[in-house]
Amino acid sequence: MGRRRPLRIAFGRIFQESNAFSPLATTIDDFRRAHWISDDALLAACGRRGVEIPGYVKRAELSGFLRAAERDGAVEAVPLCSIAALPSGQVAPEAFADLQAELLKRLSTAGPIDGLFLSLHGAMRIAGATEDAEGQLLKAIRARVGAELPIAVCYDLHANFTPAKADLATISCALRTNPHRDMYRVGQRTAELLIARLRSKFRPTRAWRKLPLVLGGGAGIDFLAPMRRIFLMARLFERLPRVRYVSLYMCHPWSDASDLGWAVDVLTDNDQVLAERLAERLAEMIWQVRDVPLPTLYTPREAIEKARAAKWARKAGHVALIDVADVPPAGGTGASTTMLAELIASPPKMTTYIPLCDPQAAVALSALAPGSAVSRAVGGSIDPDRHRPVTIEGRLLGVHDTKFGATVTVACGEVKLVITEKPPMTINPTFFSDVGLDPKRADVVIQKSLFHYRVYWWKTALRHVPFDGAGATSLDHLRGVQLAVPSYPLDQTISDWRAADKRLRKLA
Repeated sequence: MGRRRPLRIAFGRIFQESNAFSPLATTIDDFRRAHWISDDALLAACGRRGVEIPGYVKRAELSGFLRAAERDGAVEAVPLCSIAALPSGQVAPEAFADLQAELLKRLSTAGPIDGLFLSLHGAMRIAGATEDAEGQLLKAIRARVGAELPIAVCYDLHANFTPAKADLATISCALRTNPHRDMYRVGQRTAELLIARLRSKFRPTRAWRKLPLVLGGGAGIDFLAPMRRIFLMARLFERLPRVRYVSLYMCHPWSDASDLGWAVDVLTDNDQVLAERLAERLAEMIWQVRDVPLPTLYTPREAIEKARAAKWARKAGHVALIDVADVPPAGGTGASTTMLAELIASPPKMTTYIPLCDPQAAVALSALAPGSAVSRAVGGSIDPDRHRPVTIEGRLLGVHDTKFGATVTVACGEVKLVITEKPPMTINPTFFSDVGLDPKRADVVIQKSLFHYRVYWWKTALRHVPFDGAGATSLDHLRGVQLAVPSYPLDQTISDWRAADKRLRKLA
């Protein structure tokens, strides 16, 4: 066998999930504080001994890319930059301009490259803009590198897949687990496809469909019905000889994109007919489960009663009460006081951990000594139209400096309140253990996460009870979105998706 032709492939990330209903803007400082590395530091972070995104994930898409490059043996990985901010409000226009300029500058100084690998979320929104943010970024990249350079993109499965995303990237691959636990694998697979394209072993041929569907499929978890069967079918399609990847995009519903909707994308090796047939079939399977309802949402009081009744779960672990309307990993502020007000008004007589974002209270209480008495109103400052202050009486357990800024723990009887300066992420039990609260001693944990927490809390979270409070991730916001086509479930009279699909894909 002849020696492989050396390849130079640049790689990088621009990543943020935007919530159009959050009162917080995402600024360039939010990116700089959260994750911003480049050049040799990026290579080291994605290497075998590195940590790709410290504090969140050891190996993700870019580590997967680097692994595929190493396995090929003749690929020079050219690091650009990896920049990400936590989910929050829409990105300020000047911040997006800076991000785009940073990536283009690094592309310009990278030297000649054979291909480009990118990790993008797919649900970033620019405040005041109507255009797809990642589509706009890809247009700028194409203007810099030309129309012929192969570009491969990894997307979150909650991306809003658009004509720009489909037309401007050679290869697109979505994550296929929810909660997400396949970032590394998908990054590696996407890189393998890019390398195969560059070595003329693969001719990417795409067919995709866009459904007038913004919410459906039950809880949307890949290993639970009804989505389990659909994700399984996508994997079965890939066993066909010419199918290389099948993506399912469930979209981020807290977006103001007029073309918001679920999508499927089938990538074959030079077989357009097969790609079209499979895309059509998978889209129809999704449409058939559009009316499978979400899990029942309870009131805060009902959720507490459910937890009190789940004695076996509390004895062996704890009950997770999921604050679906205030989820920071989906752009919520973490500032909802709805459940806290209920817990304070009617103490649950169960050891309960609850987070709250209140910058003013976190900074003020940080000046006190542990053990001090606490009597003050908390909450209500970030989003006063939705959240009212709650007066707490308790004792200060600890003062901490965490990645969520100034952080204090306050014991209000059996309710242990963690007040943070920045939106709290309770996905990992370390959120509580880092501030001196033992996750194993909780009867109830108020989760500010829809499903990602299940990956890390699976040993102790034995019952899951969603409740409907108030916040930026309330599904009630969907009623105010102006969509380009009538979409389910906002319009439940739609019987077929095909006419809307053509409009959303901008077909004649």
